[in-house]
Order: sequence, then C-alpha cells, then structure tokens
Amino acid sequence: MEIIIDIFFWLTNIVGIFLIILLMLIAIGIAHYKRRSKILFAIAVYFCWPIIFILPFIPRKGVKLPSHIRTLEAFKRKNPVISSIMALSAIVAKSDGNISKEEVSRIKHFVISNFNISLEELNNYSDVFDYGKNNPDDYVYFATVILDYYGNLRRTGILALLIAICIDENGALNQDTDNQLRDIAKVMHIWDYEYETLKSMFSNTANQNVSSQNLEKKYAKVLGVSENADINEVKKAYRKLVKEYHPDKFADGSLPPEHAEFAKQKIVEINEAYEYFKKVHNA
Repeated sequence: MEIIIDIFFWLTNIVGIFLIILLMLIAIGIAHYKRRSKILFAIAVYFCWPIIFILPFIPRKGVKLPSHIRTLEAFKRKNPVISSIMALSAIVAKSDGNISKEEVSRIKHFVISNFNISLEELNNYSDVFDYGKNNPDDYVYFATVILDYYGNLRRTGILALLIAICIDENGALNQDTDNQLRDIAKVMHIWDYEYETLKSMFSNTANQNVSSQNLEKKYAKVLGVSENADINEVKKAYRKLVKEYHPDKFADGSLPPEHAEFAKQKIVEINEAYEYFKKVHNA
C-alpha cells in the first residue's frame, strides 16, 4: 500500500512540474507579445502560478527611441514607429547620393496608407526625414524600433518598401545602397536570403542556375533548418512557416501590397524547399 501511495505522489509531482513548466512557457509567450521581461514573467508564474490569469491584462509596452534621439526637437511628440520608417527611408534614399521626388512620393504613400494619417500630419515628420538624411549611422536605432514593434512579415514588408525606394528602372541597386540595406536587414533580423528574395521581386534577375550543393544551402535557409536536418525537423519547420505565411493572413486586404506579394512568393519558396527535402530524404 505504501508503494502505491509513493507512486501516486511521485506521479503527482511529475504532473505538477510539467504543468508549471507549461505555464512558464505560456508566460514567456505573453511576455514576448507584451514586450515585457520574459524572465520576470516566468519567475512570477513559478512562485505563484495563478498570476498567469493576470498577465494577459498587463498593457503592451510601447516602443521608444533612445533618449538622446527622442528628446531632439524633431522627434518630440512624434510616433516612434512612423519616425523610424521616415528616418530609415531617408537614410536609404540618400545613400545613392540624392533623393528623387518619386522616392519621396513612395514613402508618403506607404506611411499614409498604413498609419491612417493625413498628408498634413505626415508633413510634421519632415524634420525627422531630414535627420535621417544627415545621420545615416543612426540606422541601428530606427531599425531596432521596427524589430521591436513588428512581426517578421511586417518587417519584411517595410524592407521591401526601402528596396522599392532605391531600386532603379533596371532593377539594380548601387553598392553603397545595397550595403546600407543589408545592414538594416541584419538589425531587423531578416536573413540575407530573404533580402535577396525581396530584391529579386523588383529586379527579376534571380539566378536559376544553382548547383545541388547551393540548392541544399538555399532551401535550408528558407526553412530555417540545418543542411543535414532530418525529415522530421523539415516537416516541423515547414508547418510552422506555412502557418505564418498562409494566404488567409493577407486575403482580407489588411496588409499593403508589398507585404502580400512577399508572403505570396515566400509560400512558394517554402513549398519548393519542402518538396526538395522530401526528394532528398525519399519521404
């Protein structure tokens, strides 16, 4: 009888530990969405699990530019996300030596359509735009705001805008602009392959003659797995990405064309990568 009781308590403890770990993982997920401390949320749930029911009601933390920038007159009482998009647009547009009227028009159209503000309100950000032109090294601060505020799909849409601003009629970027865009993409946690995909959308010069070794490397990057990943890892990554970039997420027209087009092309690449690895593994 004592053995049965011991086993019962042992199982109870195992289940309790499992539930606590599960609640801590949920708390970490909530903290990520709320832009709060993941460690603090997890510790709070560990010591007092009912707190999990309070966490969803904690307001989401707003994004901020560093104090030495947001206290400048140009940035006072301005939306930090719009400010960051305007500043980054100015930085990449100026990287080729000049800013055309067409580039300015593209920037204004994107911001007005995505943030529901008037042209008059947008004109209040002209000082922010000028700051970006004159301070290209501050791109890290502005790209970090975009990273903190948006998910991957929105970030890639904004990077698509930045590429569209600078690419010429032949679908090419000069070297300085390309380097600047790559630096911004890195801060925004966008892979080189995704950046090249976005560029190819505009230039239509994607190289189709890829060796078998390069294909494996390419498709591994698409799925976010190692080149020697087994078929189970591939399937897991595939399901996750299909869910993230599924057409239903932008079928309602809530996303701007740049986001929708990227997601559409991304899902094609994800399917190509999955089919490639299925053939490799004879699955």
